[in-house]
Amino acid sequence: MGETLLSEGNKLIDGESDESCRSSRHQLVILKSKANVKVSTDGIILGGKRLAAEINEWIEEQTAEIQKSEPLGSESSTVMTFSLIGNSLGGLYGRYALAELDLFRSNGEKKNSILPLVFCTTSSPHIGVSQETFIELPRWVEPHVATAFQQQTMDDLFGVKNSTIVRDMCFNPSPETSDDTNNYLYPLQQFQKRIAVANAYKTDFLVSVSSGAFLSIESDSIHHRQETDTSSIRLMRDTEHVALQVVTKPETSDGTESRDDDGDENSKETTLGRCVDSLDKLGWHKIFIDTR
Repeated sequence: MGETLLSEGNKLIDGESDESCRSSRHQLVILKSKANVKVSTDGIILGGKRLAAEINEWIEEQTAEIQKSEPLGSESSTVMTFSLIGNSLGGLYGRYALAELDLFRSNGEKKNSILPLVFCTTSSPHIGVSQETFIELPRWVEPHVATAFQQQTMDDLFGVKNSTIVRDMCFNPSPETSDDTNNYLYPLQQFQKRIAVANAYKTDFLVSVSSGAFLSIESDSIHHRQETDTSSIRLMRDTEHVALQVVTKPETSDGTESRDDDGDENSKETTLGRCVDSLDKLGWHKIFIDTR
């Protein structure tokens, strides 16, 4: 459901190729995550924890290999970057996993040695599926639909049975409960670029464009259209299925909102708007795909 890219300056290698593929300039190592293969029904939290454990172990192995290749006693000048790509649920797993990566821990030794580069999701239900199903369901029906699946993941996506993880990942933790493992926005904010790809015009049966690109009529976010001659999107010009590209501008960390534990059902729409606003304040590049 996702891929993790660790880039090291001065060499180039596909993560699954052999030593003969190396060049002298750059190295690109790709981890194709297997942590949640055939185990995607037990919820976003457990899925995110499995992904985090897999990535932590993988980064340990890769950094150890890099250190072994450098002259003994020399000060490393290697620049490493870290990118994460998550598809569908993998996007939510990825956002959860970031908070549990050693790379982002306040006491992590690798914090300054690896640069978070790009976080990208494709067709990921960032704001869940409540009121976002292909055929819109009355809100009172949604708990029954989620229960019928008998999956924690569906409870998380519909936000039923006291599951608040999708909402929690949109906000800063309250000062009373804040720690490294429940601050989901801080590590996401550290990436130099955040990209969300969503399918428009109801061409995605599972994930609505509103959830894939976190949009809400209750949101106050301002989106700026990307002009086609912008250098940052030059590689997208010839992609016929790209219908629209917009960006939200990053604001200071103080601009993101803290969680509100008010469980009032009547405030769900307002909470959704706040959730979208909070994510958008990180600064995103949103790409809308038309596959009709």
